[in-house]
Amino acid sequence: MRARDPQFSPDGKWLVASALREIRAWPLEGQDNGAGRTLVDDLEDWGAFIAFHPSGESLAYSDFLGDVVAVVPLDEGPRRVMPGKARGVPACSPDGRLLAVPSYLSLSSRWQTEDPNEELFIRVWDLESDRVEDLGPVPSRGTAFLAFDDDRRLRWVGPGNDELSGGEWVFDLDDGTVEVVAEEVEEWGRWVSSDGEFMLVYEQRGLFWKSSQGGEPRLITSHGEGDIAIDPSNQWMASGDSDGLVRVGPVTGEEPHLLYGHEGGTWGLAISPDGRWIASAGDDGTVRLWPMPDMSEPPLHALPHDELITKL
Repeated sequence: MRARDPQFSPDGKWLVASALREIRAWPLEGQDNGAGRTLVDDLEDWGAFIAFHPSGESLAYSDFLGDVVAVVPLDEGPRRVMPGKARGVPACSPDGRLLAVPSYLSLSSRWQTEDPNEELFIRVWDLESDRVEDLGPVPSRGTAFLAFDDDRRLRWVGPGNDELSGGEWVFDLDDGTVEVVAEEVEEWGRWVSSDGEFMLVYEQRGLFWKSSQGGEPRLITSHGEGDIAIDPSNQWMASGDSDGLVRVGPVTGEEPHLLYGHEGGTWGLAISPDGRWIASAGDDGTVRLWPMPDMSEPPLHALPHDELITKL
């Protein structure tokens, strides 16, 4: 009963996540008398990828195994199933008009792309006009990063392999042009700070902090190889891993605080808009809500034994 992809609403009032066949929402500020609600109950068995609409009134999801993309309101109104199939992490434009999801042309395999002729496109829906557009194909069979730079420019990053180079492309949806930022990319995952000043990037060599101004990347060895979340102040990061630990520390990689509780690996992390809470989803089917550790204090496991006993 794996849970995945927890997300906070933009106003911080709701936490949503998927588990098994459902997407559920939980209130965080006492609304609805604290009662959670089921937004979707007919997913395939591995849950969905989720992205909030910028308005916070609805969310988009991509069924991990069902290849269905839909928009569902938080107020339990009717959902809107988008025409065409896709499978991947959704991205919404800042003005909320466009929705993008990676899409294989034939979707011959639900687990991985085994057909060497199968190509990856980026499917974009205009939520006002119902127009659908496929961008690409792109030179990868995976997506490490998909996000809108602005209302009309969509950035895609995909890793290379033995057959495809990967790359970083920016699509201009007004004039149809494509800017090739990089022709070869080895990234498996990318997370960008809200101010755009730095990013955290997983490569085959490990996790790196990279400045947008260039310079030498900084290897981070204190975190695992799971999902990453960066807090709104761009000072702290949280990471998950197959060991079930949630690690929380400075984005520059100093010793993190350790949050124990999950049995099995974690499958998604989020930090609330006010920076007070961390949400994690795990193999054990639980979604856990943690208070942000006091970052002015050293992690407990890093204290000398006598000081640790006193602290406890």
